[in-house]
Amino acid sequence: MKQLSEADEKSESLSSTNDQPGPPRPAFANWAPKLSMDEMLKLLRSDREQLTSLLDVIDEQVGDARKLSQRPIDMRRVEILNRLLELLTEQSPSSIGVLQSTIVSMFTNTYFLDAPALFYLPEEIDEGCTRGPSQMLISALELGVDDRLVVTSETFALMVEAVPNFELARMLDTYTDYVQAMEVAWQVTA
Repeated sequence: MKQLSEADEKSESLSSTNDQPGPPRPAFANWAPKLSMDEMLKLLRSDREQLTSLLDVIDEQVGDARKLSQRPIDMRRVEILNRLLELLTEQSPSSIGVLQSTIVSMFTNTYFLDAPALFYLPEEIDEGCTRGPSQMLISALELGVDDRLVVTSETFALMVEAVPNFELARMLDTYTDYVQAMEVAWQVTA
């Protein structure tokens, strides 16, 4: 006589139970909880106490997200920032992208040294840029900046948030002229 493996025996027993008349039994019909009902209720009650604070935190985050999403988008500003970042990307000496030092150079080369731009401190970069930048341009010129941060459009927008659109447009024009002059000078010397 042939011996059946355990898997074959299980499949046979399952097929024999399915051959029985009546409604099919759900797969979890033989499930038994590992905790007693009293222990489950205690866990649910302790979770309920923490649930209100969790709901409050979620409500705050949803409210903050709504405030950000309801703020009107200034398309002119977005266009100026995108063009500036595009020029900075083209002129960046780094192959990985625009660094903070590239932006400092832009302000220096365009003589916008009194612009209310902010830069990220090393501590802020270590924290993942969760807070906005706090180092003023004047301080960045004197002390330097941390170039571990690759500037994205979001971080760039935060860095120049206090700069009015008119000043950004002037800066874009001046930096465009500077880039063109540098390209012409490079072509003449080459």
